[in-house]
Amino acid sequence: MASAAALKRLHLAVGSHPGLVLDPDDDADEFADEVGDLGAIVKAHATDVETLVMCVYAYRKLGQFEEAHAVAATALALGRTFETVSAAATVFRAEEDVDAAGKLFDEAAAIDPTDTSALMESGKTFGQAERFADAERCFARAFERDPELAEAEMWAIYSGYAGCAGGEEKPFLARMKTFVKANPEDELAAEFLEKMEDFING
Repeated sequence: MASAAALKRLHLAVGSHPGLVLDPDDDADEFADEVGDLGAIVKAHATDVETLVMCVYAYRKLGQFEEAHAVAATALALGRTFETVSAAATVFRAEEDVDAAGKLFDEAAAIDPTDTSALMESGKTFGQAERFADAERCFARAFERDPELAEAEMWAIYSGYAGCAGGEEKPFLARMKTFVKANPEDELAAEFLEKMEDFING
């Protein structure tokens, strides 16, 4: 019961505080109170992979990366599953270690060939680092896996545009126009299209 209670508390806290790392002057204090003594939880549930994964996320949100990596290593030693590998990847992403994060997200994507979330996270990691070709590759792979995932298509188009050479923008503009026409409710895509048009039209 203690394990179930700790796991439930972690799920609730992590789910109610979005973001890779929380603001130390705001959400972090509240979050720390909600999760409780993470060290004690890790020690008590050292072979419970699901609880360890949630502790990785909790430590990461608190910006305690050394602890997050240590718990991730323990979880990975119990098994390199989609969940453990993905959790480890997010710590590197939070630290802006793009190559390490991308490698682990790729591993997670290989573990579950139907999943798109690891590829999306990898694409966002590369995009934030302005490695647009790598970002485009990840988003395109996610869209290939799930042709209904409009977000992946949009980000693949925009990443390709952001990383293309001068004078090669128009095909991406055409693709984004088609996308916006098919997804008129997507405000972000419309915003991207406007930026692209403004740039190309001078």
